[in-house]
Amino acid sequence: ADNPVPKVPEELMYNHVNDLIEPLEIMYQSLVDTGLEMVASGTLLDLIRRVHAFGLYLVKLDVRQEADQHTAAIDAVTEFTGLGKYSDWDEDKRMSFLEDILTSRRPLIPRVMPCTPK
Repeated sequence: ADNPVPKVPEELMYNHVNDLIEPLEIMYQSLVDTGLEMVASGTLLDLIRRVHAFGLYLVKLDVRQEADQHTAAIDAVTEFTGLGKYSDWDEDKRMSFLEDILTSRRPLIPRVMPCTPK
């Protein structure tokens, strides 16, 4: 409470996605035009993609709200890869599996795995 967040003047705020996208894309094109495509295709391009995907809002996603769908999705992967049924595992085994996957360099979903619309 000792250090309140300063109020940002309205004219300095982004109110529409295009207000942010436009200067980002100008920067991107300028870098490409001057031969710095590797620089442009790094963090800047990632930011442009995020803004296109999520707009100006960051929303906290609580996976617990979609626990059944999360479990079904992981079930499909573990069954396809021959690891068994994720939904049958106890909490310790689930946590160990998820930690291993998150720290691994290998992809979670095999390229040849068929996917359903869900």
